[in-house]
Amino acid sequence: MQTINSAQELKNKIIKSENDLKIKGQLLKEHFNRTIDALKPVSIIKDTIKDFTSSPFLMSNVIASALGLIGGFVSKKTSNNKSNHPIRNILGSVLQSGVSTFIFKHPSIIKLAGGLIIQYFLSRKISKESDK
Repeated sequence: MQTINSAQELKNKIIKSENDLKIKGQLLKEHFNRTIDALKPVSIIKDTIKDFTSSPFLMSNVIASALGLIGGFVSKKTSNNKSNHPIRNILGSVLQSGVSTFIFKHPSIIKLAGGLIIQYFLSRKISKESDK
């Protein structure tokens, strides 16, 4: 730290310190306001949703789970057909659980199969249009 030799240097140093204090105070207020906004429940929910939708790993897990549940439900409905037989109902539930688990554990196979099915139907449509 330098020694102050005159009254003018002292005044300049005081003015500089006051200006630095004002700037730091203003920055502190801005930081405080940003922190208050970030801690509001709406902001927390909004940030959580944004993180959820921007995470490809999490989104693929949700999609795989949904596909698994839908696949299991469809397999049970197609195999069961409103049967009153208890063994058939149990087998339908086991089939539903198995299909759901398989689809959840192997979503890449399901995506590949879906892509192949879509390509097949699109190529069929294109070949029919070119034949006309």
